[in-house]
Amino acid sequence: MTRKVWLWGLAAATLYAAVAAATFGTNTLPSRPLFDGLAPPVPYNWVEPPRGLKKAAKPTGAQDTIPLDDTGSAEKSIATVDGQAFLVFKKGSFAPQSGETGVSVTLEPVSINAIPAKPPGDKKFDGNGYRVRATYQPSGRVASPTQTMTVVLRYARHGTHVFAVPARGRPRQLKSTATAANLQVFAESDTLGTFVPVGNPAPPPKSDLRTRLEYLAVGAAATLLGAAVYYGLPALKRRRTVPAPPPGKGGRAKGKPKRRR
Repeated sequence: MTRKVWLWGLAAATLYAAVAAATFGTNTLPSRPLFDGLAPPVPYNWVEPPRGLKKAAKPTGAQDTIPLDDTGSAEKSIATVDGQAFLVFKKGSFAPQSGETGVSVTLEPVSINAIPAKPPGDKKFDGNGYRVRATYQPSGRVASPTQTMTVVLRYARHGTHVFAVPARGRPRQLKSTATAANLQVFAESDTLGTFVPVGNPAPPPKSDLRTRLEYLAVGAAATLLGAAVYYGLPALKRRRTVPAPPPGKGGRAKGKPKRRR
């Protein structure tokens, strides 16, 4: 390996540590600093961004009509454009009604400050609330499901469950399944209402200054170690390969001839 290659490697290691220290803590997403090997998740869209988050796109809602016949409503999936909320209705989720041809379902994002309930225990809201309403068409009468529907919500950072606030009845935490790979949480609900992801907040991060100093220290140590290896090994090899003086007769080194007496 040439000296030029070594120097470029040391420079790259130093640059990595410096950039990691400079960028750590600037991302609002739960990710490691710099070059995870995977693309970071899409930023969460907030109705009201939490304190400390300067910019956030507004979330989208959804509206669709489920066809209705004499056997009940058809199977239907409804999702927001930004992919932060999904609803899956089974066939027959809404009972047939005389003169009605469909069920209009709306999915509306709402601020967590507008939710008339608190999350259970030490959990915190970890995303927008999504209000679900359904009406028969064309009459506009309120429609209630007769089967459970699947609620899928994207959470922001640490979601573990879906918290349901029905239009009538007590708020409750639903039995849920969270998938960290895509920051989603799934649950089954037998009522409409407002649904919001909840979870245990992450532990407070280290101070930015302390973390950056740690990364700089690691980078400096790596640079010094690399320099020691680069400059030390060749010198050690040269010491080991110094040729010994040629032996004289009888295996002894040549010296000054002895004088005759």
